[in-house]
Amino acid sequence: MSNPLEIDRKDIEKLGDADFRTLVVLLCEAEIRNAGISLSSITAGGHQDAADGGLDVVVKAAGPLPTKSFIPRSYTGIQVKTSRMPPSAIMSEMRPDGSLRTSIRDLATNGGSYLIVTSKESPTDKGLRGRRDAMKHAIGWAKRPKSFHIDFLGADRVAQWVKCHPSLAAWVRTKCGRPITGWKGYENWAHAFGGIEDEYIIDDSLVVQDFARSLDTDFSVVDALHSLSTQLSNPRTAIRLTGLSGTGKTRFVQALFDERLSQFSLNRDLALYADNSSRLMPDPITFAESLVQEKRRAILIVDNCPPELHKHLADICTCEPSLLSLLTVEYDVRDDVPENTNAVKLRPASEDVIDTFLSKRFPHIGDANAQKIAKFSGGNYRIAIALASTVSLGESIISLRNDDLFVRLFWQRHQPNEALLRAAEACSLVYSFNGEGVESTSELNRLAILIETSSSELYRQVAELQRRDLVQIRGPWRAILPHAIANYLANRALASIPTETLVRHFQTSDERLLKSFARRLGFLHHSSVATRIATDWLQPGGLIGSAVDKLNDLGFAVFENIAPIAPSATLSAIEVGIAKDDTLARTTLSSHRPKLTKLIWHLAFDASLFHRAATILVAFAMHEDEQSGSTSRHFLSVLLQIRHSGTHASPNARATFVAQLLESTEAKERRLGVLMLESALKTERDDSSYEYDFGARIRDSGYSPTSTADLREWLRAFLLVVEKFSNREDGDSNAVRECFAKVLFGLWIHTRQFDQIIAVARQLHEYRGWYEGWVTVREILSRRKHLPTESVDAAKELEQILKPQDLVARTRAFALSSSRHSTELVLEDSDGMDFEGAYLRAAEIAEDCGRQLASGFADDLESLLPEVVRCDSQRVFAFGRGLAKGASDYLKLLTQLRYEYVSASPKERRFGVIYGYLAGIHDSDRSLFGTAMDILVTDNTFSQVFPDLQLAFPLNAESLSRLRKALQGRLQDVNSLRRLCYAGVQVSLGDKELVKFLRVVMELEGGADFVIEALDSRLSNDHSPRTRNQILRFARHFLSQFKFPEKTSRSQDRDYHLGGLIKNCITSKAGGVAARNLCEGLSAGITRHSISRYDYPRTMNKLANARPALFLDSFIDGDAERRRDWSMYKMLWGPYGNPFDQIPDEQLLNWCRREPHVRYAKIAACITSFVKGEAGQPMCWRPIAMVIVNQSPNPVLTLESISQSLFDFLAWSGSRASILEARSALMIPLQSDERSEVADWAKNRYQKLIGKISDERHGEARERIRQGQRFED
Repeated sequence: MSNPLEIDRKDIEKLGDADFRTLVVLLCEAEIRNAGISLSSITAGGHQDAADGGLDVVVKAAGPLPTKSFIPRSYTGIQVKTSRMPPSAIMSEMRPDGSLRTSIRDLATNGGSYLIVTSKESPTDKGLRGRRDAMKHAIGWAKRPKSFHIDFLGADRVAQWVKCHPSLAAWVRTKCGRPITGWKGYENWAHAFGGIEDEYIIDDSLVVQDFARSLDTDFSVVDALHSLSTQLSNPRTAIRLTGLSGTGKTRFVQALFDERLSQFSLNRDLALYADNSSRLMPDPITFAESLVQEKRRAILIVDNCPPELHKHLADICTCEPSLLSLLTVEYDVRDDVPENTNAVKLRPASEDVIDTFLSKRFPHIGDANAQKIAKFSGGNYRIAIALASTVSLGESIISLRNDDLFVRLFWQRHQPNEALLRAAEACSLVYSFNGEGVESTSELNRLAILIETSSSELYRQVAELQRRDLVQIRGPWRAILPHAIANYLANRALASIPTETLVRHFQTSDERLLKSFARRLGFLHHSSVATRIATDWLQPGGLIGSAVDKLNDLGFAVFENIAPIAPSATLSAIEVGIAKDDTLARTTLSSHRPKLTKLIWHLAFDASLFHRAATILVAFAMHEDEQSGSTSRHFLSVLLQIRHSGTHASPNARATFVAQLLESTEAKERRLGVLMLESALKTERDDSSYEYDFGARIRDSGYSPTSTADLREWLRAFLLVVEKFSNREDGDSNAVRECFAKVLFGLWIHTRQFDQIIAVARQLHEYRGWYEGWVTVREILSRRKHLPTESVDAAKELEQILKPQDLVARTRAFALSSSRHSTELVLEDSDGMDFEGAYLRAAEIAEDCGRQLASGFADDLESLLPEVVRCDSQRVFAFGRGLAKGASDYLKLLTQLRYEYVSASPKERRFGVIYGYLAGIHDSDRSLFGTAMDILVTDNTFSQVFPDLQLAFPLNAESLSRLRKALQGRLQDVNSLRRLCYAGVQVSLGDKELVKFLRVVMELEGGADFVIEALDSRLSNDHSPRTRNQILRFARHFLSQFKFPEKTSRSQDRDYHLGGLIKNCITSKAGGVAARNLCEGLSAGITRHSISRYDYPRTMNKLANARPALFLDSFIDGDAERRRDWSMYKMLWGPYGNPFDQIPDEQLLNWCRREPHVRYAKIAACITSFVKGEAGQPMCWRPIAMVIVNQSPNPVLTLESISQSLFDFLAWSGSRASILEARSALMIPLQSDERSEVADWAKNRYQKLIGKISDERHGEARERIRQGQRFED
């Protein structure tokens, strides 16, 4: 890949005197800027022959410069020459009248540096020494101050200097006639009226929205400049700047480099800017890849950059080894910003800023006119400039209406032209259009029909609009801009063209125009016509409403575009779809679900629509996996946030909705209610990562309490829900109580509404002990040193209210509480206690509670058992162990536990206490433990959990007998035995017992995978001296019978463990039958396509390594179709590599020699034939590849076989041209092969590759341009 910023001595030599002098000054400024020193330390002279004392540039830096700087001393003088400077000329230059120039003597006296810099020669080492010697002679080197420095820089060294500063490299290429098309260094990108030094006008208004910081708070321009400069000063940073057309985005970007505005301004010498709407060579992606490859530090700025192009650039710029920072600019504001990007939105400027700007740019219009235009412009610079340009000296426009101003803005200073206005109206009906073709099927023709004109005439009118700066161009695409003008014109078009005609026309147009029309409608929410069109489309019989449950990509795009102008109708369409067919909620637009749920969240903004929108989200959430990323659940949580919710629904309205969910008969809806309740009472940082504006509707972040009264009202509403649903005898009340305990810490610390919280906590505790809350209060008290006295005193009061007072209460607090904060449970004893110590102490207390209850409090225990068997606290195991320690009759208490366990519903059952109880029996009486397990294995209620209970203890013959009995009973899921595959669990089992058990398992569904994993674990981890013959015999027998399942899940696990078994079982002669079965079964399955070649990479590697000849016979000594498959896909083997590369070279060659005329070509297609070069070196052949070619009786056929897999690949990642280019280097050494047929083949193949690479490059560039120059997707 060529380097677009490459500079060499020839480029420097082409510069004229003025440009070369300017370059040297710019280079010095760049060095000084890098050192963080003021540019005032640099002074520059004039023409090279001027009487300037011999120095053209003088640097007097206030501080030291970096060691590697091209300016070697803080005090440096530079003589700039655009002529050759041989030694004789140097003497004349430094001593014009026989004595050393005063300026040079001053440099020497002060320990500075004297440089001669010329553009017209690049001396060799010998020549450079001669010039330096001449400089020393002129000075009288022996008598110089020791710190004085001299040097001579020719054009080649100046080129090296320029390469350190990308922006200057672009400048030099432009000046020497070799520009990088479309790319610029730091200059007047925004075409500011006053040039690069034009003042950037700012005030204290808040007009920048930084998504990374907060979405409901705007920031001042000064703060934003500081923030963005700081971020972009670091490599691998990507920022997306958005904002409406005309808001001054490019000027804002330019200000990031303005040293007058911020001490943190960006280094302008790193800037590389391009407007993506213009012709760019290279395209942004190629340019970025080149800069990364060259390890260049630069700040890449791409204006008018579509989202997809930004995503590609961000992926390149934010990953190692990139040294780039990326800033892209676009007017289209979307939410779908990549994770590696910080998005910033520039809002319109304030009226005061526009007023000041106009007064400076157009002083002749006067203050009154400037204020009128500033107010009309809505903060849009383009509109303000265009309108001010129409005002003549002495003219007043203060009495004109807005419509008059729009007309004036459109006509500018031209004569009214009705045809031009109608053309602009037609083009504004769509967000963008293709403006190049004029044939009957072209978009221009479709728009021309609307105004009864020809496509050729419309083409001319669009060209005129472009000259008036009312049309923007990106490749073939056109758009009326700014949006304010486009929307005004679109409203006029809607009023002048019959609605039925308009709708019918676009519905019968091509899909892209229909989508673009819908997008324009989405900006016209004030238009009754636009709203009526959208509403009609959303009706049950309309374009969208009739198919809302099965919208394709086009339908959803239209739906998404028109939703902002008809919120209620949009909700109605979704509601009708759900009522008509529940599949809408279950499978609706699965590929669009994230966008759809976000759209519904936007629709909930209005208080009147909140309940309907939230109800739809609940319907969707009911069909989503609660454990995975459910977007519906997420937005339901967001809607309940106290801040940044995106809705203005009142606290009472939202609390009522939560209460309705908690009253539901559907358990999943009740869980949603708890989720939303938690979100409402959560006071930590809210989710504020979304854009709140909806279409053209400018919105805030929703309701937010602004006073203590508001906060108390919010808490009152939701604490009433907590109180109502906590004081019930059902499982959901426990969920609400736990939810309140979870949010209690944050509520206490951040709201400080202690009276409200204590009142509800007291109610909960009086109804039933609230020990989760007690634990949280103790956590609050553990941080008492950091809390106000009022908070600590109130927490102490609440702690006394909630503190457990008797054994039952202590049991609930320590054993049954879901709290995992062990340190808070044992707070009084926790000084100096670590977390592990606190955990053990809490477990001891829980165990002691169990012991006491079992030994002397039978009634209390009986009352607690229903809770105990439903409890999943991490300390219930210790409680169960304590029960065993206190029990006088083990089996009687086991019967009680079994009874309560059976009485609980299957979803409520938790066997932690039974596990702990069995552990206690196991510790004290092994025989009785066996009896207890014998009882449980025959109890059908325990069939699914029995394996976990049994496998938690050391295994023996009796244990396996019980497990076999369980398998023969109601237990059918072998996955419940998975722990038996662990080496630590198997350690106590003998081979005979294990084999006997595995014979039973292998007959069950899924048993084969279990056996594979168990055998692999046994053979891979068994380091004992005992014989393994019985296990090995069984494993080989099993593998000899094994059949590969067709396209099943778990193939990755199966592959891993099969690989381990192969390694341990089939390397010896005894494993031959098993090896053949595996090779033939796998090969046949792949040939039939019942198995993917990617399912078993480790298995294939192990087979190739263990049985090379058998593997080769099975996999490539077959039909041509199979060989073609292997060679085509061999580059995609994944982490285990190519299995054919596992075979030792000599064995590979021996196999080929048996049938040389066919096998060399076959194997050549399958091996990996090349390796990547090191440290930028080209690719090279693997030695075995060349040995195969050399030994083949037909080397050209063998090379052709290799080349097919090298160059005719079907899948790739990245640039196909770059891959081909890298691999083409393999042909170069072959072109000098002593065998003429090989050399001729290589030359011919290489030439074909060069042509193919060129075609691919041009194709990729065209596609990038096509993709990157669009206004909409």
